Amino acid sequence: MSIVLLFIVLIIVFFALSFFSRRRFGVLGLALATGVVLSDFWAMPLADFFERSGLSTGALTVPSVTAGLLIIAPAAILFTGGPSYNKLAMRIIGSLCFTLLLVALLIEPLGNSLVLTGENKQVYDWLSEHRYIVISIGFIFAIIDILLIHSSKKYKKH
Repeated sequence: MSIVLLFIVLIIVFFALSFFSRRRFGVLGLALATGVVLSDFWAMPLADFFERSGLSTGALTVPSVTAGLLIIAPAAILFTGGPSYNKLAMRIIGSLCFTLLLVALLIEPLGNSLVLTGENKQVYDWLSEHRYIVISIGFIFAIIDILLIHSSKKYKKH
């Protein structure tokens, strides 16, 4: 399986989900951070359980799929509710940031299960080398986006 094709599909699907759900990047980005922590704690025990149950995941290994799903799950749940953008430009920017952060977080678990050669290996190595920068900037932007949410308005005294 081509890693480039896999990431293109992920980008299209998750950009569309975040764009049409209108959810703010800050909330979704911090949900991805939660998913990373859950993945660190639970990916291997759940993968062992699924492998003993006879689950088959095709070209990807069970631990990779489990880690990926645990990273995505908290954000996927938040697609159904939470603060949202009102302006089209902010929806596009937020969706793009979310998608880039998600892909950067999924590089390691997905790349570990694929046999990469040639151009796929070069693309994976480049993405893997630069993912820490994307992840760091993404989480900083997520926190800034959270700070920009105005959930309540101050009332003036009459």
